[in-house]
Amino acid sequence: IPNRVKEVALHGIRHGAAMALAAMHVHSSHDLRLVPHRALVTRYPGDYERLVEDFFDAANSVALTSQADDIVNKVFSDL
Repeated sequence: IPNRVKEVALHGIRHGAAMALAAMHVHSSHDLRLVPHRALVTRYPGDYERLVEDFFDAANSVALTSQADDIVNKVFSDL
């Protein structure tokens, strides 16, 4: 896979995560800006996949409110 494709995919993940955290910040009584930014340590990689599946609906909502063209253009604007 070309490096630019990987870069676009990772940027999309970052963008989606930021939008999800912003939405949860607004809809909850927690200040999510204070949460440590790291993945949970687990001996079982499948645990992450199960969490992703649990949050599929939220991720789908983030994807539907994101503009794919804007994400791709932001990555390639640094060329």
